[in-house]
Order: sequence, then structure tokens, then C-alpha cells
Amino acid sequence: MSSAEMLVPLKGVVMELLSSEEYLQGKPVPSGEPLMLSLLSALFGLLSDGTVPRCSAWDFLMNSHATMSIDDRSGWRNPTAQEQVTAVLATCGTVGDSRRQALTWLALSLNTASLVDALSSLFRNPALLEAYYTPEAFLASEDNRVSMLQLLRPMLALRFQLSLPALQLEALLGPSA
Repeated sequence: MSSAEMLVPLKGVVMELLSSEEYLQGKPVPSGEPLMLSLLSALFGLLSDGTVPRCSAWDFLMNSHATMSIDDRSGWRNPTAQEQVTAVLATCGTVGDSRRQALTWLALSLNTASLVDALSSLFRNPALLEAYYTPEAFLASEDNRVSMLQLLRPMLALRFQLSLPALQLEALLGPSA
């Protein structure tokens, strides 16, 4: 599948969310929004594509704890953005299903409007990208990372109010969770 094709699901969900006048006028996007599982699934798919053996999207995302703490916040879209690794570990524990941990991180990052800044801080670190992704991975390409962030930036106009239990992540995790 081409990089452009891989972005189609994310683009569709983002465009649909941004077409909601209610959400654009400040109504929070709730856990029950039918598009939420599609959004989380699309993001997870891009972050999981081409991880090196014995590594997962969560292994990569955990590094946001460090990258966000040393990053120059002056260029951030949300200068008050907080890292979500600590909250994920408190919610899911330190040992567990890495898919659940990554999806929880994504949901919490949407809630705190920190997703774009957290991903940007990770994407600016070539050594991390090389350590966690194969050369064929979606995130191995700078153009793909830029495109992904460009799609996500407009979502900063939305407020997310996602309750983890109400999200029913099991629908994305499948039987092995």
C-alpha cells in the first residue's frame, strides 16, 4: 500500500470530524462519537506500520516523556501540552498489552490537545525513528510524517472529552487483549 493510500482513512475521519459545526463551535467530541474508534484505529495503524521486530508503537510513543521534556515549546501549537506516558502507565500499568497502552496514549493526547506536539517532538528525533522503524515504515519518510501532522493540526480546533471506559477499546484490540 502506498503512503498516500495509508493516509486515506485518517484523512477521511479528520475531515468528517472537522465538518461538524457543533464540534467546531466548542461542543466536546465525546467517547460515543462513532468516528472515534476509526480515528484511533487510523492513527494506531500509521504508528504501528513497519516497527522493527520486538518493538511496538507504544515502545516508540513512550519516548514522548523524554522528548517533550527537552523540546523547545516556543514552536508548539499548544505550549501547555503535557506528556501522557505517566498517565498511561497509571491507567494501564507498566506491563500489559502494548496496543492498549498506545491507544490509551492516543486518546489521552487528544483529550489534552497534545497529540500534534507530542508526535512532532518524537518525529524530530531521527535516532528514535531509526531505532523503532524499518526503512520501509510509513514513519521512516519525512514527507509522510509531515503529511500526517498536517492532517492532524486542524483537529486542534476541536475539544475531545474521551472517557477510556466509554471508548470500548476492546473493539480495536480484538480477542488477544
